[in-house]
Amino acid sequence: EMARVVKPGGRVVLCCWLSCDDPRDWERRMLIEPIRRDGMLVGLADERRVRAWLESADLELLEAADLSSLVEKTWSECLRQVIRMSIVDPKVRRLILSDFRRNLRMGLTLSGIRIAYALGALRYVVFTAQRRT
Repeated sequence: EMARVVKPGGRVVLCCWLSCDDPRDWERRMLIEPIRRDGMLVGLADERRVRAWLESADLELLEAADLSSLVEKTWSECLRQVIRMSIVDPKVRRLILSDFRRNLRMGLTLSGIRIAYALGALRYVVFTAQRRT
């Protein structure tokens, strides 16, 4: 759709959560699939697939910047803030306890995201492409 609406020579930017290129079975089962499911994502492609999509859409890849090491810290901070707020704020604690199973699952997902980044199973890549003229 981006290739259709951008004018010839125009640029598109995609900011993508990606799985690593060849995740091991346990990474797929224990990290990637739960992150996809709990994040309500249709899927987590790998970089090769995104590059192929761009090529098939007649978009020339100009850059693929892997920002994983920069955004990885975000998830540790999110988890730290949730834990801190659950300790110091009774309203947050009540909210967490009101649907403990669901909120525990979200906490595990946040932890899984952080672990997936640390292991390289999850990546954050910004693609810049240009529609061919």
